[in-house]
Amino acid sequence: MTGDYMLKVVDNKMIVTAPILEVYLPFEYVAKGLYSMKGEFIDFFAVCNIKAFKNETELEHREAVKTIPVGLCIMITSNPSELDVAEVKFSPESPFRKCQILRYYKDDEFAVNTSCISQAGNVSSFMDMLENGKLDFIPVRFIRDIIDRAEKINRMDLRLSSEAKDALIAESYRDPNNIHRGLRFAKDKNSEKVLSVTAREDAILSSTYQAFTFEDVNSSLIASVNRAKAGVKEEPTVMEQIIRGGTVKPTVEQETSV
Repeated sequence: MTGDYMLKVVDNKMIVTAPILEVYLPFEYVAKGLYSMKGEFIDFFAVCNIKAFKNETELEHREAVKTIPVGLCIMITSNPSELDVAEVKFSPESPFRKCQILRYYKDDEFAVNTSCISQAGNVSSFMDMLENGKLDFIPVRFIRDIIDRAEKINRMDLRLSSEAKDALIAESYRDPNNIHRGLRFAKDKNSEKVLSVTAREDAILSSTYQAFTFEDVNSSLIASVNRAKAGVKEEPTVMEQIIRGGTVKPTVEQETSV
C-alpha cells in the first residue's frame, strides 16, 4: 500500500523517504490501548491512514493530498519527529475526524524493527472495530483484503468462509447518502465517504420491524418514534414480507431484468 517514494527498508528498519509523512490514528486508539508512548518511541496499531507531502505548503491543505489507507493488523514501534492532535479531513468530501497525528521527516524511523510480533489479539482488535462500527476511516473496498492479510500475518484462522466475510462487511456499512440503506445498494460503492455501523445500529436503521427483532427493545422503540416524527416512509424488506407470510414484490431492478 506504500511506495518507495515514501518508505524503504534499511537494515531491518523502515525509513521515511518522503519530505514529510503523516500517520493518522483514530483518537480512540489511545483509550483502547492501540497507541502508547514508550520514551521517545510510539507503539501503534497499523490500521490507519497516511499522507506524504512534498513541502510545508501542502501540509497546510491536508485534504487536497491523497490519503493512503494502511491495513496492517500489527503493532508497530515507531520514532516520529512530532506528535499532534487535530481534526482531519481525509478528502475534500469526507467529514472531519479527530486524530492522533504522527509526523515524520525524511530519514525518520517509521518502524524501528520490521520484525513485528504476531498474535491473535491483533486480528481480534480489527474485527472488534468492524463489528462495532469503528472503521469509518477506511474505505470499505479495502476491508476484505485487510482481514485476509491479518489472518496470514498473525497466523490465525477465523474459520469464516469467503461468503461469511463478505456478508459481515456488507452488513457493517451503510449508504452515506441514505443511512437507512446498506452500502451494497448505493449507486457509488467506492465513495470516499464511509459510514460504518454496529449490529444494533444496523437493525434500528433498517426498519422498525427489523429493529424489534433486536434485543435492545428500548432503543428500537425510540428509533421508531423518531423515524415517524421525521416523516420517514418505510418499505418492508424482502425478509419482512417472507416472515409475515405476504407476497414478495420484486424490486425495480428485478422487474427490469425479467
